[in-house]
Amino acid sequence: MAILSPSILAADFANLERDIHIIEQSGAEGVHVDVMDGIFVPNITIGIPVVQAIRGITDLVVDGKNTLDVLVLKWCMSTYLECQDKFRFSGIFRSVYILSRPEMHITDYKLEVQLEKGAGLLFVHNESQLRIRCVFEGQKATVGAGKTLRFRLPGAQLWSPENPVLYTLELYAKGEKMQERIGFRTVCVEDRVFKVNGEAYSNSNLATEEQYAAILQFVTERTKEIGEAMKTGIITPAPFREGQRNPCSYCKYRSICRHDYEERPKWRKLKKVSKADFWGEILPNKSK
Repeated sequence: MAILSPSILAADFANLERDIHIIEQSGAEGVHVDVMDGIFVPNITIGIPVVQAIRGITDLVVDGKNTLDVLVLKWCMSTYLECQDKFRFSGIFRSVYILSRPEMHITDYKLEVQLEKGAGLLFVHNESQLRIRCVFEGQKATVGAGKTLRFRLPGAQLWSPENPVLYTLELYAKGEKMQERIGFRTVCVEDRVFKVNGEAYSNSNLATEEQYAAILQFVTERTKEIGEAMKTGIITPAPFREGQRNPCSYCKYRSICRHDYEERPKWRKLKKVSKADFWGEILPNKSK
């Protein structure tokens, strides 16, 4: 069954009450409210205060049972390219629920971990306006509004990708309970080596200074070779392609080159190589 629900995003915000009454008089069964808070989309339009004000001036929202329709849009940061609008995809589903919270409730807190002589230190920074009762691995304490609480866990096991040990922190206030998973670890760079818990992390994708210099030299030499070939008249487009992805869509010389306009364009296939093979090409006769 189709339901007519005009959006107040097109209303005159200086006369919002008047336009909502026009919606009611037109026989519409609901009011469509576009809530944009600047987080999921950069726009900021209608927030909670406006929704609360609307409730007091329309009979379309009543005390008791109301129907809440929610539109969920799939998005990611990479879809904002060259000032283009967001790509929207249908066919996804999300669970939606209405959450009722006390007027005074936990609004914000910050967790910080440190290591001290084999013990793990957990700092709970309470940035809310009420006291929070905390339970951490059998230890219980209360942290006041705007205050910081410290827990000490002797013999804390360190978190690592191979052994992801996590401890449980519970926070209670005004009948609410929140739970956080806590891990202890150290991360640093010493002598250009990335270390986790004091040991070199072998799975790191960071290039050493020697490797970075080798990549720069390799690219420079290949660029010179291509440039010299172009001087002699050798201009043969040979772009790589990975699946259906190719660089022609992004090339500003596409209309001149017209490589992908050919009936059967020739592509070089971009293959996946191991780290060993990659550095074997970039650093010949040298260890990875």
